[in-house]
Amino acid sequence: MLVWTAHPSRDGAGDLGFVGAVTDVSEQRLAEAAIREGERELRLILDLAPQLIAVYGPNRERLYANRVLLDYLGF
Repeated sequence: MLVWTAHPSRDGAGDLGFVGAVTDVSEQRLAEAAIREGERELRLILDLAPQLIAVYGPNRERLYANRVLLDYLGF
């Protein structure tokens, strides 16, 4: 996948031109997709685990709770 960015610019003589760049983000998109797939698989495994599992952030906000814990708590 290519990402294009450009903007108009005037040179020293006052002529209008365009300055831009093209970036290939294919590898980045593939890496992001692989990470999402790994996260999906991990969530599935954790939801099937018979333990109560919760993950909290640095400010004690709940980031994740598995299905067993949510069922146990009645959510």
